[in-house]
Amino acid sequence: MPEVVDQMADLNPWHLIWGSLETILKSGYQMLAYIKRMHRQEAEAQKAQKDLQAEIHHLQESVAEVEHLTNKMVGIESF
Repeated sequence: MPEVVDQMADLNPWHLIWGSLETILKSGYQMLAYIKRMHRQEAEAQKAQKDLQAEIHHLQESVAEVEHLTNKMVGIESF
């Protein structure tokens, strides 16, 4: 570790600044990529939730139709 410090001390101050700036920019790009990935995952989760809600609604309608037909059949059989 002391060798790295010695090497940095021997560098031109501008090299140190540019090296630090490069590190900061890389970190910034990594954070932006992470945020973008999180937004994409959130959008996918919202779409999946919407699709599931539509499927639930469809199944509920099917259940209501079956109940209606069952009640109708029971009414016919009671005659």
